Amino acid sequence: GGATNVARLLVKQILCRHEVTFCKEKIQTLEEFCTFANVNFDSVIEQHISHQLCLKTRPCDNDNDAASNPQKNLEEAAFLCHYCTDSTMKCDMTLSILRAGLLILDDDNCSTNTCYKFLKTLSREALTSWSINDPQLQAELKETERLLIINDIIRRYCGNGAQDYFRIMDPTHAYNLLQHVC
Repeated sequence: GGATNVARLLVKQILCRHEVTFCKEKIQTLEEFCTFANVNFDSVIEQHISHQLCLKTRPCDNDNDAASNPQKNLEEAAFLCHYCTDSTMKCDMTLSILRAGLLILDDDNCSTNTCYKFLKTLSREALTSWSINDPQLQAELKETERLLIINDIIRRYCGNGAQDYFRIMDPTHAYNLLQHVC
């Protein structure tokens, strides 16, 4: 009900500050609020992350910074993901973040190297810490990580322009790659 909506709005307002120490303190306060109001904290975080990954622009951007920033949205989603207490939810959110990352790596506004590094770190953390008890989830995480690695290799050796020719989400990706290399 109302408490859940308040919690979601609080998450949005906390992240608008862009200060990590402030955010960490306020996220802990938000968790206390959720406990007090009998709201599932992990669910609130998951809803915000799902919404954040679908955004074209950030709702709290001011006029000076109105440009779309999908990389920032991914970083915020990854930041929030760490605060969830349920490891399965963390892994599900990580998969969503990694899959969204595969799509934004094609974006010219994305600092590919930086974006790739934090996605790789998030993926490693999920594989080694959060998904130990779920082989299905581990397999999905490994496959998504492989796609990230392939994307990075193609960009490194063929240049950023290769993204137009080799799209890892394209079913003919492997065929195009082999045809280009051979």
